[in-house]
Amino acid sequence: MKILVKPANLLWILAIVIGCQTADTGPLFRILENGKIGFVDASGKVVLDPQFEGAGDFSERLAVVVKNGKVGYMNPQGQIVIEPIYENGFNFKNGLAVVVKDGRFGAIDQQGKVIVPFDFEYLSEFNDGLAVFSKNGLYGYVDREGKIVVNPEYQLTLPFAEGMGLVVKDNLGGFVNTRGEVVLPLEYEFARPFSQGLAVVVKNERYLFIDKQGQKQFGRDFDYSESFSEDLALIVENGKAGYINSKGETVITPQFTYAQSFSNGLAPAALEDKLGYIDVSGKFIIEPQFDNGLAFNNGVAMVRQNQRISLINKEGKAIWTQSETDSLGPAGPEAPVEPSSAP
Repeated sequence: MKILVKPANLLWILAIVIGCQTADTGPLFRILENGKIGFVDASGKVVLDPQFEGAGDFSERLAVVVKNGKVGYMNPQGQIVIEPIYENGFNFKNGLAVVVKDGRFGAIDQQGKVIVPFDFEYLSEFNDGLAVFSKNGLYGYVDREGKIVVNPEYQLTLPFAEGMGLVVKDNLGGFVNTRGEVVLPLEYEFARPFSQGLAVVVKNERYLFIDKQGQKQFGRDFDYSESFSEDLALIVENGKAGYINSKGETVITPQFTYAQSFSNGLAPAALEDKLGYIDVSGKFIIEPQFDNGLAFNNGVAMVRQNQRISLINKEGKAIWTQSETDSLGPAGPEAPVEPSSAP
């Protein structure tokens, strides 16, 4: 495995498609058997038998489900609570879910009532009361009533985080506040949304951290870095990955050929070509043995080993393993099962 530092112009695209998923109902985790999706709990017990054409993770106690090619929502008991009538749908967040009907994006509440009308070419999740929307290939922000707050004038906008929205124009990024005012100028080759009060930005092909006043932090920059997660940030120096703390001090020496951010107290990391999981001291709690793996989510992680997919707990024990009859296909760590592709 190798860390690939992408050119800045490609990183803007990656920022859209990389995201995280949360299951918050107990929790429950998706499995794939005989081409159908079901759910197990953290012990590996099957709670909902594999029966669905497609399904998303539970979020705010509802999950996307696909039936007869249409998207609806079900509760943790497997009961359909919002009928499958949509072409696509996304997780509930802050009480709303973005759905697609007749090729247009809108948003519904947990009773299935349309809150944001189907007026948009694209609509993101709502954060800080605002969502990204697009019109004629340009992006802006709308509020929870579908009213335009920031006109579609940007090449790209990302969902708000910590009161700041990342916007891009002429291939340079900056930040706006919830009134649409530019508070950090569009001068960065690449940037990530704010996390724990800091944002990763790129200037002169070097990664650095800035605060909400645009001041450089820590007096150092990096070959590559990711946002802070659980008070640690992944950094790359001389082709090796390590971690810094919120003071900018290196607390895990760069030594890994591949690594991800911390989640649930552990981070996927690789030495040479096998992946394991380290704790905040940099010690392998689960020894490198996997071909690939995702970050832990509610105490469970998806891994791939010897062409088979498993869900493991934080002791490294498999609670569920893919049956011999299923192909890796959409259940692999690089492509978690989704009801359909995001725009």
